[in-house]
This record gives sequence, structure tokens and C-alpha cells, in this order.
Amino acid sequence: MSGGGDTGGSGGSGGTNDPGTPPDPSAGCGSGSTNISISNGMVETPDGYDGSTPVPVVFGFHAANNEVTQLRDRFQSGPLGDKYLMVYLAAQNKSGWTIQNDQQRFNAAYAEVMEKACVDRNRVYALGHSSGAQFIVQLLCAGEDRFDAVVPIASSVYCNSWKAVPTLNIHGTNDQERKAYGLNDGDGSKDIVPYRTSNGCSASSVPSGIDTAGCPGTVTPGCVDFQGCSEPVTWCNHNDPQYGNSNHGIPCFASAAIFDFLENLQ
Repeated sequence: MSGGGDTGGSGGSGGTNDPGTPPDPSAGCGSGSTNISISNGMVETPDGYDGSTPVPVVFGFHAANNEVTQLRDRFQSGPLGDKYLMVYLAAQNKSGWTIQNDQQRFNAAYAEVMEKACVDRNRVYALGHSSGAQFIVQLLCAGEDRFDAVVPIASSVYCNSWKAVPTLNIHGTNDQERKAYGLNDGDGSKDIVPYRTSNGCSASSVPSGIDTAGCPGTVTPGCVDFQGCSEPVTWCNHNDPQYGNSNHGIPCFASAAIFDFLENLQ
């Protein structure tokens, strides 16, 4: 896993999430194509995709030392894959994502998707696990402003803040990977701060109403909504062991919770 430090600086992110906002069709809506391929990953279309009706899109960033199929294998057969156009991207190096190696690769993939697929440019989302979540943070710190919401799973700190963007942050209560590499953030208490700061949230929170189905009784999702935010911020501080019992993985409730969170923005 790649590490991360607080390097300062600010970024920009966040689009329109007003439920009344009409779709903004991408250029690909003019082609009517239902067979989409890109150079740096794979694209899976949702049920009923016709190539001319804009659909929301999720860009997925895999964990270090995982295949590009990692997130597809986890999310494609669930509610996200049923309704959203899913773009599963590959890092230049399997060992992990870096802003130096992968920012331009993401830019190229984004341009390809907008040109070839029919998506709603007002509903563009990012989902990443571990190194993939860290890459989302690096993009935000570097000024990325095309995401209308982000879902980092087991991310870490790279800067203090960025432009407000709706966030579902998922982090274990005893993440062994985030205890290591000098991060000292096994419970995610450092990780969540820039998301709260960027969205102007207070430290107070209330239990979240998002769907956390799909877990055995031994797992506590720990999802709360922070108060006073300019954009919604939900934090799921869970105890699902996952990922070799390291508490660093994608928890059992993730598919339902992510779908529910994104749907509530529309």
C-alpha cells in the first residue's frame, strides 16, 4: 500500500447534486453505441442501457496489488452495476496508484468515456479502495472538480481540504494497514478530518439512515451523518474484519450503502 502524508494545499471538487438538476448528456449520447471499450480499463453498462439515454457513471479505482477486476467482481452484480455505468480503471503499476503516474491516465479514460458512452455529466462519481481511495484523495488535493460525489474506502490524508463534494467515507475501526507506514490512523480519525473540513461540517453527527444491509450480527457498520455540512458527509466506521482479518477491506454492507448514498443525491 502506498502511504500518505499531510502535504498541505487545496484542491477543487464537487458538482451539482440538486435532485432537480436535469441530466447533462455526454458527447457519447449522440452515437447510440452500447459496446464501449477504453484503453486503461473496462466499462460495464447497466441493465437497459441504450447508448442514447444518459446514465450516472462511477469510476472505480482498485487496491494495490489487485487486478482491475477487483471492484467489478465485488460490485457489478449488485445494485450499482444494475443502474450505473461502471468504469473500472487500471493503475499504471499494479503496486498502486500515484498522482504522478496515473492522473493523466485517468484524464484520458475520462475523456474516452465522455466521448464513447452516454452518461450524465452531472452525476459522475468516484469509488476507490485502499490505494485507489488514496488516489481519489490525491486527485482532490490536486484540484480535481469533475466528481459529484466520492466514496473512498480505507483512504488516508494527503492535504487539509479541497472544494466541497458529497462523501461517503468508509474506514475500519482497527485498520492494520492504516496503522502502518507511519500513518498511525487505524481508526480513521485522521482520515475523516479533511472530508469534514472541506464540507464545512461540525464535529457532531447523528446515526445515518443509509442502507447497511448484508452483514452478520457481529458486524457494526458504524455509519453516521455529520451535521452542518455544505454537502453530505457520511462516515461508516466499521468493524468488519475483511481483507485477511486486517479490517482494511471492503465491508459486507458496502454495496447497499454506496448505492443508497448515491441514490439519495439524485
